[in-house]
Amino acid sequence: MSNKYLWSPFAKDIVTQQTALSDATCGDAVQEKEECTNIVNAMCDNSTGTQVCTCMAGIQEDSGTCPLGLEKACTGLECTTEHAECNADDICACKSDYKPNDEKSACVQKSVNDYTCTDTDVSNCPENAVCAEDKCKCDDGYEENGNQCAEKALDDSCNEDSECIDVDYAVCTGSKCTCDTGYAPNSGACNQVVTGVSCSSPEDCTSIDNAMCSDGSTPICVCKVKSTENSGVCELGLDGTCTDLKCTTEYAACNNDDKCACNSAYKPNDGNTACVPKDVTHTVCSGDGKCSCDTDTPNKGACNKGMLQIFVWWTIGV
Repeated sequence: MSNKYLWSPFAKDIVTQQTALSDATCGDAVQEKEECTNIVNAMCDNSTGTQVCTCMAGIQEDSGTCPLGLEKACTGLECTTEHAECNADDICACKSDYKPNDEKSACVQKSVNDYTCTDTDVSNCPENAVCAEDKCKCDDGYEENGNQCAEKALDDSCNEDSECIDVDYAVCTGSKCTCDTGYAPNSGACNQVVTGVSCSSPEDCTSIDNAMCSDGSTPICVCKVKSTENSGVCELGLDGTCTDLKCTTEYAACNNDDKCACNSAYKPNDGNTACVPKDVTHTVCSGDGKCSCDTDTPNKGACNKGMLQIFVWWTIGV
């Protein structure tokens, strides 16, 4: 870095000195503007007969740059502190969502509590925030993330269960949102544990419909989201969303709307918990308490005439 100082003709009535930038030379009057513009707040000076790029008036060179920090006059200049701008008073200041650090050497992101408000006007607060003692504060169930209020996630701090409501089956334990008993953390969600089945790889859980191997140091087979554990089975009942999941209700399948629905010859029972045969003609109640075909042949939930019966009817006109 050069320590040579040059008088600047651009300083007008201000008497000042400027530092020549090391290895930054500029050409004739036609070229000089373009050759120094890659250095913020620099200009081409040829007052001594040697054409060099120098920092503009009042700016001291720093490692080949011309920095203009916070609270500096910025008329015709560029503020170089990250997240700063030249304000209406022509002073370098942090942008609206930032504030100066204690040393006023940088702009740091504001926290939610840095925004002011009133009980009747929270328009200055970020989304999902409320006003408390004229300061913005994240509402219950939300965690401060920079200058925003984000839904609380597992391991976020909490004081009561209601603050963890954005994660299904999460509770507040030890001042942190954790999965409730019977559930295990998996990719930010709480999945129901398949009782007594541990795993070391995804393949270990493939024998259980709708199950997967959880994250963490002690992985265990858990039911995928939207399915429910019942005696070691991950059930997905009628009307359940079955994208990438298997419908476990007997005589049900995943329809074109990705919902579990009864097959064509069946219908939901009154409680929507099972698929029962649709009303079928030619049936009788058998001795075991089940509906069965009378003299006809069962076929996919219906009672069809057998080929011999059809042939006899055709020949004798019955």
